Amino acid sequence: MSNDAGQDIEIAQQVKLSKLDIFNRHILRLGGFHSLSCFLASIGKLWADGGLRDLLVDSGVYAGNTAELMLNGKEFNRAVRGFTLVFEALQVLFISAFIHWCRTFDYFDQIPSAFWNVLLEFHTSICDQTDQASDIKTRLEKMFEDHKELRLKAVKYLGEQCTVVKMYEDS
Repeated sequence: MSNDAGQDIEIAQQVKLSKLDIFNRHILRLGGFHSLSCFLASIGKLWADGGLRDLLVDSGVYAGNTAELMLNGKEFNRAVRGFTLVFEALQVLFISAFIHWCRTFDYFDQIPSAFWNVLLEFHTSICDQTDQASDIKTRLEKMFEDHKELRLKAVKYLGEQCTVVKMYEDS
């Protein structure tokens, strides 16, 4: 990342190390933008080979070189937008799998109607693009956490359905 910052931080580190008697209490750090770029690059490092690169490219949303730059933390705005799209797609899949699980094992009546009302409110706020979606999502997560026994069953089922082996067998 020091190359991207014009090697300023590397030069500053060399000066600091050459004059430790003067700069022994100084701490060098990247600015906010470069720290966020490093964070995006760390996401790319962790998940690129796990399918994130393929997802971004094979979906046709981003070209191969663009996806590679995003995963290296270079294309900041595109990376933020792309990672947000992936996150939202995974959330939709999670909620769809949860509803499928409820339908498969007939758990609809065990979940309070307030949960379904908040889920509908969340869906409406996203469709209408209101600013309340984040607050509603927090309420929804809180309600989901309050029902631990049901949540454990759901997580177990979703874990079984989402394993690589299961997906490979289904194809």
